[in-house]
Amino acid sequence: MTFDDTKTVITPEQVAVTYRLAGIGTRFAAVLVDTFLHVLIVAAVVLVLEGILPLVGDTISWLEWMASDWAVAAAIIAVFAVFWGYFIFWETLWSGRTPGKKLAHIRVIRDSGHPIDFRAAFVRNIMRYVDFLPGGYGVGAVTMFLSRDSKRLGDYAAGTIVVVDDPPVPQAEPDAAAPPEDFPLLGDPGLLNLHALTREQILVADRFLARQEDLPEAARDQLAREIALPLMRALGLEADSPDYPYHEFLRELTALYRRRDKGLSSL
Repeated sequence: MTFDDTKTVITPEQVAVTYRLAGIGTRFAAVLVDTFLHVLIVAAVVLVLEGILPLVGDTISWLEWMASDWAVAAAIIAVFAVFWGYFIFWETLWSGRTPGKKLAHIRVIRDSGHPIDFRAAFVRNIMRYVDFLPGGYGVGAVTMFLSRDSKRLGDYAAGTIVVVDDPPVPQAEPDAAAPPEDFPLLGDPGLLNLHALTREQILVADRFLARQEDLPEAARDQLAREIALPLMRALGLEADSPDYPYHEFLRELTALYRRRDKGLSSL
């Protein structure tokens, strides 16, 4: 397994999107950060429990309270929430990222290239405890080393992969049309909520523009429309007529992303 391994996913629009798979070392670094945060959270829980102690009365010592049913129940809930809920919470609500993954510039996606959902996050992280055996992610490390897609058992069970979180739009391929200098279809870029679009949507648009000349004209026009309409709805834009230039819309949108990445706009 090398750090530059890739995986190509064919989207429902029949556009190939290539991801760089995250290596074992990068994933381990992310786990170290998340483990450190686990320790901080557990420490915070202990401090909270210490603060509750005076409320249960002066006649009960700290050790007596810790041995009580309430303390045992609180400890079980805290451990479950921290060690099980942490990864599930972050990966579900933060597009496959945890704080550790964010710092390591990696994230979890589904095998299809789509963002991870709650079910996948739940399954892959429940399996984390099997991957951890016999200690230090021994099973998980061996599985990732032997897997072509660097998967641990949790990834196999959930149908996920961990990829490098590259910038939203790759560099244009040599045969891609040059981007426009302005955005007559998009209007004022400052009024567009580009955060409503996902990385996968922009990648699909970019790949289509780079390879559209290889498609028959009718298929090319239909595919441009199918790719553009969800993006337009997300941005609150509407096509003016059946002859709306969807190709130009996609070209302007990807050009705007490139201009933003280069710091040439205020977005």
